[in-house]
Amino acid sequence: MLDVSVSDEPFAPGDTVPGQIVVDRDVSGRELLVALRYIETSPDFKECAVEVVSTPLAQGEVPAGTTLEFALDLPTDALPGFRSEHASLHWEVDAWVNKRGLDPHTRLELDVRLP
Repeated sequence: MLDVSVSDEPFAPGDTVPGQIVVDRDVSGRELLVALRYIETSPDFKECAVEVVSTPLAQGEVPAGTTLEFALDLPTDALPGFRSEHASLHWEVDAWVNKRGLDPHTRLELDVRLP
């Protein structure tokens, strides 16, 4: 439904994350949004520790083939990604359509490193 891409990886704290969302089939909902999220996961835990949400990129019906540009700023104190055998910490772009029922999401993990 939504294809998310970004450019300029890897990112550093304070960087702007530029990207685009391509709608690959007609969608309809209250609004189409995108967010940067710092996700903490382990085998029995998943939590969003930080979230930066856009203003709506579109509202109502969005036809297939529409391309929407976005640019969100990582916090200046953003932590880098980390993976171990038992846990992971990572930044992701999450794009979704806010609509009645379950909201369809598309997520893309980002490469964030300290400078």
